[in-house]
Amino acid sequence: MEIEKITKSNQDEIAELMARLKREWWTPVSAYNQIQKTIGWGIYEEKKPIGFCLIRVVEEYHMIEINAIGIEKNGMLSIDQRLSDVLVEVLHLAKNMNLANVMFVMGSHGFYCHGKPIENVSETIANLSINNRPEFNWLTKLGFTATGILPEIYGVHHHGIVLTLTVRCEMLNF
Repeated sequence: MEIEKITKSNQDEIAELMARLKREWWTPVSAYNQIQKTIGWGIYEEKKPIGFCLIRVVEEYHMIEINAIGIEKNGMLSIDQRLSDVLVEVLHLAKNMNLANVMFVMGSHGFYCHGKPIENVSETIANLSINNRPEFNWLTKLGFTATGILPEIYGVHHHGIVLTLTVRCEMLNF
């Protein structure tokens, strides 16, 4: 696999990939518009785009937000260890910019709180448990920690789980 910075020369094919892998989130136009507002990388296999990572730098909070990330698996969007190299790019950028954290928000499906109202965010975080989210397990092995919940950001009782990774030199060794 190869990683290439998203530029004018490859942004259209990355937008098409995003729209194909997650039609309920993006059209080619909305994916293209999202790319325009972010820094990103395309992931390629045999010169064909198979994945992407889009980030926003939030200097006021000394952090990078992973805005969208994924790789194709059986025609669907997946988050798995094949994204390790692009995460290294994100961590290098954070370190070079002297930023403290990398943040990612994932949907709550597969978590016990999914489909239920959140009465107490602190209690929900303290008791956060999962049923089946291999990507959550993989990200926590890399050092990401669940640090918050954004209630109902994806719809009624469909929450966002905030994952944060503090950037340190030793974390660059996947």
